[in-house]
Amino acid sequence: MASGRLSLAFQVRLQILDFGNGLNFSICVVGSCSGLVCLHAHGTLNVIIWNPTTKETKVVPESNLPLFAPTGYCTHIQGMGFGFDAKTNDYKIINFVSMYDPYFKDYYSQYVRDIIYQKELYSLSTDSWRKVDGPPCFIVETHQGVMTYTTGMGSCLAYDDGQETFVLSFDMSDEVFLKTPHPDNVQGETLFVLNESIAMADTIWNEESTEIRFDIWLLLKVGVKDSWTRLFTIGPFTEIHRPIGFWKNDTMFLHKIDDGQLFLYDPSTKQMTDLQIPGENDWMQLVTYMETLVSVKRGNESEE
Repeated sequence: MASGRLSLAFQVRLQILDFGNGLNFSICVVGSCSGLVCLHAHGTLNVIIWNPTTKETKVVPESNLPLFAPTGYCTHIQGMGFGFDAKTNDYKIINFVSMYDPYFKDYYSQYVRDIIYQKELYSLSTDSWRKVDGPPCFIVETHQGVMTYTTGMGSCLAYDDGQETFVLSFDMSDEVFLKTPHPDNVQGETLFVLNESIAMADTIWNEESTEIRFDIWLLLKVGVKDSWTRLFTIGPFTEIHRPIGFWKNDTMFLHKIDDGQLFLYDPSTKQMTDLQIPGENDWMQLVTYMETLVSVKRGNESEE
């Protein structure tokens, strides 16, 4: 997309051995930045960093950090994020781990205070994991790769015992978390990137019909609630599942509910273009990529 050209079909075959045990699982893109792509086999601990240009892959070692939880507690990976630290020229993965009592009837209905949380950070340059401090909170889990990446910052939706959803951002260089509350009376269900800033879609339902609209908000400064700006509203729609991101000139990719088709929508003209690309509602992702010769084996060194 960096060239302004829209590719309607892109297919890549990876060696299944890269993901280990040969079991069937879905692969999601954790993130793409500075030419490298991070892939995760959903429901497993298998993670790969991949350079599509050089076809080089690296299996990320599993974290061997101790988990400080009572014996017998279950472990759950809430999500991951992938980003680039420009200060040290390093690629990093942030992993959200939660530990909980196996007798919980429903993990997702528990209070935040009943869960034990651990944030783990992987560095490609050292090929190792370490712990980082972060706030206790539930990460809003999706199958599309949890974190939205802007320059040097990975962001996702989270909530605490107050059930108020907020944007949780991780600074890849300073290795600190920042919380940004939503605008008042805005729920916000989806994050994406617009001009290297965090954008958010808030669903507006018409109670008298099946039509929905989406308010599009832009966060001008991470950590500052008052920096949210509502850009525009798109819709009404009757069969759109969700917006999944922007392309050029503020056109947007939308995902249809029934058959999973991908559409390109122009808010200024309200023109909808069927791209003839099918997908599943909870699995379709929009990923930007720019070619690089950076080696995944050597981390922060470039191939000559």
